Amino acid sequence: MKKPILRRIVEAVSLAVASSAALVGQAFAAEFVRAPRATITAECLTAKPGFQHEVAELQKRIAALREQGDNAQADDLFAYMTTELMEQKWLEVKKNLVVTGGKNDLLDKYFSGSGYTAAWFCGLVSSVSFSAYAAGDTMASHAGWTEAGGANAPTYSGNRPALTFAAASGASKATSSPSSFTFTGAGTIKGMFCTSVTTKDGTTGILYNAVNFTGGDRVVANTDVVNVSVTFTA
Repeated sequence: MKKPILRRIVEAVSLAVASSAALVGQAFAAEFVRAPRATITAECLTAKPGFQHEVAELQKRIAALREQGDNAQADDLFAYMTTELMEQKWLEVKKNLVVTGGKNDLLDKYFSGSGYTAAWFCGLVSSVSFSAYAAGDTMASHAGWTEAGGANAPTYSGNRPALTFAAASGASKATSSPSSFTFTGAGTIKGMFCTSVTTKDGTTGILYNAVNFTGGDRVVANTDVVNVSVTFTA
């Protein structure tokens, strides 16, 4: 026996409302339980065949210009070097782990901060003594991994490069230009992290996140350049 038309309409509407409520509930939960995670794009450039010596000499010139404070000319030479004399060696795109300290810092700065000026920097994770990341990792204590660049290979010139962000849009905040590492020694990197202090091998500041590359360990050579771009999505 067929149900009355009115009853069938009521049941259909009730089912639609229940399904919508369930979807809204799931969306609400997803919206409010997740700290902004980063999508990290890392590109390694290496000297084209026959240009290794020229790249090495240009890197010395660029370093000297930066020491003299002539960053404009250094940037021009760096752009020429990476676009004309180097080629892609590998490319990585990966989402990250936000550690507890990073979440706490975000909440403190946003909900009770005063006179806060953001400063964030990019660091690299070495393959030396690596075992794992942990939610409780901080810059002062991360027993499962070591930082590349200074004490641990591979080494690179300068301190941790700054992350420079454009204005947020569509619930995302992306870097306006890549952070660049110029390597002065060969070695293997496993991933990267974001921190609030520029000092390489430093143990102060906030560790916000850390991540391994999806493609596994990545080998870099002396004079290779790695460019890192970051997009945080809430």
